[in-house]
Amino acid sequence: MAFSVSAEIVHPTDRTRRKEISLLVNLGSTLCWIPKEVAESLELPRLGWREFRTANGDTIRRETVAALMELQGRLGATVVVLAGPDDVPAVGLVVLESLGLGFDEANSRLIPKDLLAMGSILACESFST
Repeated sequence: MAFSVSAEIVHPTDRTRRKEISLLVNLGSTLCWIPKEVAESLELPRLGWREFRTANGDTIRRETVAALMELQGRLGATVVVLAGPDDVPAVGLVVLESLGLGFDEANSRLIPKDLLAMGSILACESFST
């Protein structure tokens, strides 16, 4: 079940440069995809080109940028893909996970989710015994 959320895309070094956009919640996507025009208007720093596998198995290349994203009052840094004309602006799993948000499928909404500390010293010590 697909639904959209409102998100703010924010320049990573100048938080006065921001734009609110609507994004489809896409649990099949790794990264966030925004219209190229949004990234250009905010002058987001470019990171280079990456390849992505589509749902039908094709490989596409898209440019990526660095940005901050604010979603449901939570702000975090992320890599953002510049969506092409046939791409759907979407928020993917990396952003949701890093912001501590999960998907409530029954109600088609995002909900707070615990962040895991599996790399903490206490967690590592339990594996060494």
